[in-house]
Amino acid sequence: MVELRFSLFLRISKFFKNIFYALTFCLICLSYHTYFNITTGI
Repeated sequence: MVELRFSLFLRISKFFKNIFYALTFCLICLSYHTYFNITTGI
């Protein structure tokens, strides 16, 4: 029972970590996009 709960916790934490990485990646892409738009003047 404890092992099952622990594996579920690991799966959820991995899922949230993936979401966190995806959000960070999107944020970096957006900041680069806005930075290039500002520097190029488009």
